[in-house]
Amino acid sequence: LGSWTVRTVSGTNVPDAPSGFRAYSQEAALRLTILTRFSYTLETIIQAGKLGLTLHSVPIITNETKRPSRLQRNMWHFIKAQGGTIVRLYAFYEPLRTFTYLALPFLLVGLGTWLRFLLIYLSEGGYTGLLQSLTIGTGLFIVGVLILMLGVLADIINKHRQLTQETLYRLKKLELQQKNANRES
Repeated sequence: LGSWTVRTVSGTNVPDAPSGFRAYSQEAALRLTILTRFSYTLETIIQAGKLGLTLHSVPIITNETKRPSRLQRNMWHFIKAQGGTIVRLYAFYEPLRTFTYLALPFLLVGLGTWLRFLLIYLSEGGYTGLLQSLTIGTGLFIVGVLILMLGVLADIINKHRQLTQETLYRLKKLELQQKNANRES
């Protein structure tokens, strides 16, 4: 389930997301920027997928577990931490879609309560005292619109992040070229 989630979020075809040896081309290493504190493994897969980098998986044989992990207290802790990382990275790379998914229930329930009020109003032939449906519907609809507006702002910030990430990539590349030029001279 975890690897399927990572494949879906990243748009890649990595069979076993949290394990395996990672090797990066120089170009890929310059493009990747690790932001999470818990684990770089999922972040690099998701980031590589979102950046359009090519990923290859090589099956490996794992050793038998001889002692408990020093990094993970238990499986639940691991799933919780990795799940949080996946959700944050999805929101980081797909902010408008994320906020739209969050706003949709508020908008639909708000519209539903408006529709309820309207149907009762029309069937009863006028005001029936069901003002709470209109009030609750309006409140929920406003919350949905505000969440959508946050999504638009997050999407704009995402575009700025992409520009900043491209600038950082170019700076890293220039620094590397400068280092290589200094070694040759």
